[in-house]
Amino acid sequence: SATPSSARRGHYRTCQLPNDRSIRLNLPTSNPNETNSVIEMYFQGSGRSSALPWFHELSIARIIADLLEEPVFDCLRTKEQLGYTVQCDHRSTCGVVGFYFNIISASHTTSHLEERLEHFCNCALSYLKNMTIEEYKKRLNTYSIALSEPHTDLEESTDEMWQGVTDRHEYFDGIDKRVASSV
Repeated sequence: SATPSSARRGHYRTCQLPNDRSIRLNLPTSNPNETNSVIEMYFQGSGRSSALPWFHELSIARIIADLLEEPVFDCLRTKEQLGYTVQCDHRSTCGVVGFYFNIISASHTTSHLEERLEHFCNCALSYLKNMTIEEYKKRLNTYSIALSEPHTDLEESTDEMWQGVTDRHEYFDGIDKRVASSV
């Protein structure tokens, strides 16, 4: 029998991606006039469902996004001009945390975008390894302070509450403060 929680949530499920290989989905667009290419490279976390590891993994994914946001935009958008949308960010779906890169391009194929993203990932690893401890601590502190600041308007408050619904973690307020304390 369905518990009140599962009945309320419906039939939504996640699955753990295998660690030993990647999965590639190449899908044609349903619009034959669409000329853009889109790629998303996603790295899934462990998928643990207890609160402490989830906040810890969420914190790690958000820190990586914060540290790589400027370099990914500068390298892939500004210098290489791969697409009009170039971003990286964290994702949390039903307590499964991940990190992704996303590029939408009108001028490059997905194969080219994938090759450049893989190259960027290798360079990003060097960038992170070469960051001084002082710079890293400074960035963590700045990020933690930013997360701890109160919302400036109702839209930010509503977004945080709605995130509890869409991410299905059911923390409807204070998620940023919880992440800040984990940082």
